[in-house]
This record gives sequence, structure tokens and C-alpha cells, in this order.
Amino acid sequence: MSSVAQKSSAAALFTMGSLEAVAIARAPLLELRRKIEEEVRTALPTDDSQKVVHSPLLAFVNMVVADGKELPATVDSVRRQVLSDVDLYLSNKRKQRMLLKLYNPLHGMSEQERIRATARTVGLDIPQKKTDLS
Repeated sequence: MSSVAQKSSAAALFTMGSLEAVAIARAPLLELRRKIEEEVRTALPTDDSQKVVHSPLLAFVNMVVADGKELPATVDSVRRQVLSDVDLYLSNKRKQRMLLKLYNPLHGMSEQERIRATARTVGLDIPQKKTDLS
């Protein structure tokens, strides 16, 4: 009878140990998810009333993090690598936008805005067209 009790207690310890191992293994995944969410929040323009950002990328990241509680170590390392690649991509895109804005101020403007800004740099203003005939 003690062997049954020992087996059940060993199974309980194994279950507790595996749950702790899963929690420890998921911690870097959750940290990566938080970093990606922060990058997406800074990249997307939102108003004050919309606190939650809805993005297909965030849905994918949440699916990767929540997909399967206990997976083999190789699958877990692949998930971690995918999330770190997404994080690296988003941070590099943010840096690229910042550098483009800094060194190429005409980037992202419409053609009319670029013409007006270019004319202003040499001291000219584009004449205003009169629309009313009176």
C-alpha cells in the first residue's frame, strides 16, 4: 500500500515539477510577448479612447505563446526564436522610421506637401489658387 501512496505522491511531485518547468519555460515567452506588444503600441497611432490595440500580429503572437502548454524543448525553442525574430524586426522598423524622419524629413509626405516643403527651403511659397469667381 505504501508503494501506491509513493507512486501517487511521486506522480503529484512530477506533475508539480512539470508545471513549474512549464511556468519557467513560458516566462521568456511572456516577456517576449510584452516587448512585442510594446513595440506594436508605439508603432500604431492610437487615440486616448482606444487603450487596447487590435492587431493581427498581436493575435499571432498570443497564439504562439498560448499554443500547447507542454511541448518538447525543440518546439519551445522554435517558438522562442520566432518571437525574438518578430521583436527584432519590430524594433529595427521603429529605428528605421526614426532615422528616416531625422535624415529625410520629406519621407512620408504627399507630392503636394513635398513640393511646398521644397519651395519653402529656398524661400518661395506656392501661389494659392483662387476658387471663387466673384
